[in-house]
Amino acid sequence: MIRLSGNLSPETTTNSFDTSPKNRVDPVVEKAVLECAVEDPAHGQARVSNELRKQGIFVSPSGVRKHLAKK
Repeated sequence: MIRLSGNLSPETTTNSFDTSPKNRVDPVVEKAVLECAVEDPAHGQARVSNELRKQGIFVSPSGVRKHLAKK
Protein backbone atom coordinates (compact mmCIF):
# COMPACT_ATOMS: atom_id res chain seq x y z
CA MET A 1 0.00 0.00 0.00
CA ILE A 2 1.30 3.46 -0.91
CA ARG A 3 0.72 6.21 1.61
CA LEU A 4 0.90 9.81 0.54
CA SER A 5 1.48 12.55 3.02
CA GLY A 6 1.46 16.27 2.69
CA ASN A 7 -0.54 18.62 0.53
CA LEU A 8 -1.01 17.24 -2.98
CA SER A 9 -2.93 20.12 -4.46
CA PRO A 10 -2.39 20.93 -8.15
CA GLU A 11 -0.35 23.97 -7.15
CA THR A 12 2.22 21.89 -5.26
CA THR A 13 2.58 18.94 -7.60
CA THR A 14 4.48 18.97 -10.86
CA ASN A 15 3.45 17.39 -14.10
CA SER A 16 6.04 14.97 -15.45
CA PHE A 17 4.69 15.59 -18.96
CA ASP A 18 5.35 19.31 -19.03
CA THR A 19 6.52 20.98 -22.20
CA SER A 20 9.85 22.21 -20.91
CA PRO A 21 12.45 22.79 -23.63
CA LYS A 22 15.03 20.48 -22.02
CA ASN A 23 13.63 17.42 -23.84
CA ARG A 24 13.05 19.09 -27.17
CA VAL A 25 14.90 18.06 -30.31
CA ASP A 26 16.07 20.42 -32.99
CA PRO A 27 13.48 20.57 -35.78
CA VAL A 28 16.27 19.97 -38.30
CA VAL A 29 17.06 16.62 -36.68
CA GLU A 30 13.39 15.66 -36.55
CA LYS A 31 12.95 16.56 -40.22
CA ALA A 32 16.05 14.55 -41.19
CA VAL A 33 14.75 11.49 -39.32
CA LEU A 34 11.41 11.66 -41.08
CA GLU A 35 12.94 12.24 -44.52
CA CYS A 36 15.35 9.33 -44.13
CA ALA A 37 12.59 7.02 -42.90
CA VAL A 38 10.21 8.00 -45.70
CA GLU A 39 12.96 7.73 -48.33
CA ASP A 40 13.37 4.03 -47.62
CA PRO A 41 10.63 2.62 -45.38
CA ALA A 42 12.33 -0.79 -45.21
CA HIS A 43 15.14 0.64 -43.07
CA GLY A 44 14.72 0.01 -39.39
CA GLN A 45 15.45 2.45 -36.63
CA ALA A 46 19.08 1.34 -36.29
CA ARG A 47 19.73 1.76 -40.01
CA VAL A 48 18.11 5.21 -40.07
CA SER A 49 20.28 6.18 -37.08
CA ASN A 50 23.43 4.95 -38.84
CA GLU A 51 22.58 6.67 -42.13
CA LEU A 52 22.01 9.96 -40.33
CA ARG A 53 25.27 9.52 -38.42
CA LYS A 54 27.10 9.36 -41.78
CA GLN A 55 25.59 12.79 -42.51
CA GLY A 56 26.75 14.17 -39.16
CA ILE A 57 23.37 13.98 -37.42
CA PHE A 58 23.63 12.00 -34.21
CA VAL A 59 20.41 10.43 -32.99
CA SER A 60 20.04 7.09 -31.25
CA PRO A 61 17.91 4.27 -32.67
CA SER A 62 15.44 4.76 -29.82
CA GLY A 63 15.34 8.47 -30.66
CA VAL A 64 14.46 7.55 -34.25
CA ARG A 65 11.67 5.33 -32.98
CA LYS A 66 10.28 8.11 -30.80
CA HIS A 67 10.25 10.58 -33.69
CA LEU A 68 8.52 8.12 -35.97
CA ALA A 69 5.93 7.29 -33.32
CA LYS A 70 5.03 10.98 -32.99
CA LYS A 71 4.17 11.31 -36.67
